[in-house]
Amino acid sequence: MYCWHSVTGYSKIGTYTGTNPATSTNNSIVTGFQPDFLIVKSTSSGNSWNVYDSARSAKGLYPNLSNSEINAGHMQFDSNGFTMLTDNHNYYPNGGTPATMVYMAIKIN
Repeated sequence: MYCWHSVTGYSKIGTYTGTNPATSTNNSIVTGFQPDFLIVKSTSSGNSWNVYDSARSAKGLYPNLSNSEINAGHMQFDSNGFTMLTDNHNYYPNGGTPATMVYMAIKIN
């Protein structure tokens, strides 16, 4: 088990509701700082973990799969958080039902 907590200006642990990328705009999540590392996972589906870092220009990894690198930019780091882009299939993983997504965002110290 991992036990994390938010540290103001350095890390933020939280949730958001994924929306349908085909019919909605991007999801912007405010952390209060520009993250450099992000982990995202649906709480209600078997979809992959998504790990993103700023060194890859927001390209990411699926750490639990053999085809680990995410080729397309599914998200972007913003000056005060991050935005999940409309081409991200993990944005709306339950095939018609918005999903609760848990995330951990970390800023380089």
